[in-house]
Amino acid sequence: MDLEPEYRDRVEAELKEWQARLEQIRARAEQLEADARIELKKQAEESQSSVDRLRERFEELKQTGTEKAGEVRQAVDSVREELQEQWKHLKDEFDAGL
Repeated sequence: MDLEPEYRDRVEAELKEWQARLEQIRARAEQLEADARIELKKQAEESQSSVDRLRERFEELKQTGTEKAGEVRQAVDSVREELQEQWKHLKDEFDAGL
């Protein structure tokens, strides 16, 4: 499928940004007390799973023919929204110091 360049670039940039954010969270988790570190790492792993799922769906979208493009794009956008919510939750906890 021929994706619009703006959409493709936006999703690729978001994937890089979320991966970088997760690395920051993991680094911060190492500095926390044991219980907080475990919880933060657990949440980071859940977000990593979503990032991986987004990457897979995005690759699928790039390979999909036009007949299923809308359906696959909805799946990509759904995972993007999920990641935004997960990041907001992680950031709120991170800012609160767990």
